Amino acid sequence: MKIIFDDKINLDDVTRKSIPSGGNQTKTVKTEAQGSVRLSLGENRNPFLKEREGKKPLTEEDITFLNENQKSVLDYMTVMSHTLSDEDYKRLSEDGFSIGSMHVEETVTIVDKIKAELVKSGKVIKGYTDTIDMDKLTEALGSETLAAAVVQGFTDVDIPVNPENVQTIKSCADLNSRLTDLTDANKRYLLDFGYEASVWNLYMSETMGRNWSAGAPRYFAENIKGYLSENAGTDADFGQIIDQASKVITNAGLEVNDETLKDAKWILDNGLELTEKNIKYLGQLNELKLPLDDKTLVQIATKPMAQGQSVSTGNIFDDRETIYEKAVRIDEYYHSDLPFEKIGDNLAARRQLEEVRLHMTADVNVKLLKSNFSIDTAPMEELIEALKKAESEIASTLFGAEGDSVAKLKTYENTLSVVSELPGIPVSMVGRYATVISSGEMSLTKFHSVGQALRKNYESAQESYETLMTAPRGDLGDSIRKAFRNVDDILADLKLDINEANERSIRILGYNQIEITEENIDKVKEAYSLVKNVVEKMTPASVLKMIRDNVNPLEKSFEELNNYFDKLDTSYLDDSEAYSRFLYRLEKTGEITAEEKDSFIGVYRLLRQLEKTDGAAVGALVNMNAKVDFKNLYTALKSTRHKNMDMRVTDEIGLVSEIVRNGDSIASQINSAFTKEVQREYRTEETTDFNEKMVFAKSAYDLIKENDLTLSPDNLYAVTEIENLFNGNFLENTNEFLKDEKEKGENFENADSEETVLYDLSLWQALGEKEDFQAKYASCLEAATEFVEEKTFESEKHMDVKQMQLFHKQLYVAKAISRAEEYVVPMYMGEKLSKVHLTFQRDQVNAGNVKIKVSNDDMDLTAMFKVTTNGLEALFVGNNENAVMKLKKAADNLNDKTFGDIKVERISVVQGGATENNRFFAGTKDGDSQKADNSELYQVAKAFLQAL
Repeated sequence: MKIIFDDKINLDDVTRKSIPSGGNQTKTVKTEAQGSVRLSLGENRNPFLKEREGKKPLTEEDITFLNENQKSVLDYMTVMSHTLSDEDYKRLSEDGFSIGSMHVEETVTIVDKIKAELVKSGKVIKGYTDTIDMDKLTEALGSETLAAAVVQGFTDVDIPVNPENVQTIKSCADLNSRLTDLTDANKRYLLDFGYEASVWNLYMSETMGRNWSAGAPRYFAENIKGYLSENAGTDADFGQIIDQASKVITNAGLEVNDETLKDAKWILDNGLELTEKNIKYLGQLNELKLPLDDKTLVQIATKPMAQGQSVSTGNIFDDRETIYEKAVRIDEYYHSDLPFEKIGDNLAARRQLEEVRLHMTADVNVKLLKSNFSIDTAPMEELIEALKKAESEIASTLFGAEGDSVAKLKTYENTLSVVSELPGIPVSMVGRYATVISSGEMSLTKFHSVGQALRKNYESAQESYETLMTAPRGDLGDSIRKAFRNVDDILADLKLDINEANERSIRILGYNQIEITEENIDKVKEAYSLVKNVVEKMTPASVLKMIRDNVNPLEKSFEELNNYFDKLDTSYLDDSEAYSRFLYRLEKTGEITAEEKDSFIGVYRLLRQLEKTDGAAVGALVNMNAKVDFKNLYTALKSTRHKNMDMRVTDEIGLVSEIVRNGDSIASQINSAFTKEVQREYRTEETTDFNEKMVFAKSAYDLIKENDLTLSPDNLYAVTEIENLFNGNFLENTNEFLKDEKEKGENFENADSEETVLYDLSLWQALGEKEDFQAKYASCLEAATEFVEEKTFESEKHMDVKQMQLFHKQLYVAKAISRAEEYVVPMYMGEKLSKVHLTFQRDQVNAGNVKIKVSNDDMDLTAMFKVTTNGLEALFVGNNENAVMKLKKAADNLNDKTFGDIKVERISVVQGGATENNRFFAGTKDGDSQKADNSELYQVAKAFLQAL
């Protein structure tokens, strides 16, 4: 075997030919120590490539498609990291969306819809400014006035005041500070190229314009073909075409006077076309004072920032209308009578207009405007096709490309419209149809249409009415109280509790002049509870899921919808997020003692378990004729639970004689207990965390796509941190849990060590047998996941819950990538706990390759093996001298070893940085790379780790 050691080689010195990234193409490179080798690009981290196994090679069109797809997703990530504010986060949360688990493209689509709807409803989108440290912001920007302008400008367009956006504004401000009043050369440069008056273009006009000479003078007037003269000549010459010039000025909306005529002559004298646009633009440039003041600068910059575009591209002379305001304005225009009045009796035009209205919504317009499509000026045929395409793209984002996604989008929009109107329906509706509501004979659509008709009847008769769920007006509330002032007496006579539900039921019966009996009260109360429960659960997120599950909410009865929601299991993410918010609130509440905090946590855990078991513990106590109080409930839960948990419930908490299930979840009850200030602080923290993750996680795109994982912020961040999953802190804190598992006879064993640890530190030694290793690895992941879920709700700090959530997401990713034979395991290298990242290549091109990365606080080592017709060849890369020395020893230990029929023939050891870890050769020449028995590569991996 040949072993090559060259500490001086750095793979940065390898010369490489530039080719499109993202594909499986290879190219030849040359190094002094290695000779001619081949460098594989992309590592096939894309499901499109996996599907192509055994098919023809990728074409240039394939590679272009893949590159554009990746760029599109990364653009979405950039937009989200720059534009998601805490107010947006609040709206998403209220609508039931879990932003961390959503695909980034879906999040952008939903946020665009939310912002457009807010504009349409007349609500002003404002972020929060009271959490901003103005001193730090002023220090970062170097100006108090600029800092104030940033706060105002950012909140006006609802983008976050985060470090990245602040730095972007600072760069733009620095560029602006270099601007001076425009010279004729600057203006000529801008008009000749048609460049808008952005900060960047103004800066470039000063740099390039000074050397930009005028073209040959020529007279040109709009609506006149050709040139009128070979040169500018005298004022008398200009007088010959003054009528044409005046017409251009008038058409531009300007007054014909000495100033505008002078501008027209200047345009012609400088060899430019005299058009309405140019004459108007020159007048604006003449009035422009540079550099811009801070307020104007921020106003210009924030508009493109809100759209995820470069701040320096904002046009100074654009109106301040946001993209969402423009989208809504256009939508409202096309859905008004104005366009029909303009086209009159033209049947063809009316048909086109109807088709436009069929496909146009405010959020569809946002998508078109973001693509720089000019809705205002596009021909009708072109507009219709663009609307259809944008609508189809939104539908595909939300419901997938397969099936009739556009029809599902229409159902989604119609359902949201119906649900939004239900709270305002007269509550008397429930009394009239209580029986058919409870029996499941009334669909959501029918309830809505009948309710809307009833509302119109009340309004036509100018009668006031109590609504289903919205708060009544103050004067209406007084009239209701007066009309039903004897309700409590009626309840007392019927020996019923005086509570809001019973009082409402009597009012509903009274509205419908139905006899007030205990039976009728119960009937109305049941129907109202069913309607209220369904309406509250039909958030935009739940409606989206329902339609994705091929359930049409509009066709279902309240009973069917309620059953659908009851069958949905809350996820670990939802539960843990609710618990995190609960702990955050406790930590922000300074008035409670440590003992009181423990008690609150104990009650929360108890109620959560009751909710999870659907009240089974209560039933058990009732069957035993035992008193239903916290102490007995805790005992009942503990005796039936799979795991023990210290609930810390004390006798001082209090007793419960009756438990009434009102349909509200633990999460909703906890959220309602938040003060607005604490809610805002929490959202600000979450939004900041999200934006940081989006910036940090862009490098994880390939691995996510290869393993068919959702391109969500959680998954992206979990992938970037995957190698830190099994760190020392995680391993040390899991011992006690695993002991409990073993005592209960769980199927997890550590045969190589008496010490009990959750994640077997000798697991890597099982690599010699592929199937045995895979089984043990899967067992470890399952045990670790169970531990994390239990540990989450034993945590008593908000940040500890967040850490457990990250572990949980990492474990999810670890399970996913293990299906593609990629593993993360811990092992000791000497006394240092190290992380091992194993990747076994299975694709058509790289079958026969394995990559092993080992890292700790002191060094990073990478070993890349491939099987060729000559045998096993390897490249070892260390990031420092100590790593290289260790790899040399490992290479000596592997000298001439044989794995099955494969003999080690060649190992190169070099020193390089982390950026070289992905550079490995796929074969010395075409046809030389061989497919190895995958199990033999597992033996190779074990031998290398053993050698370390």
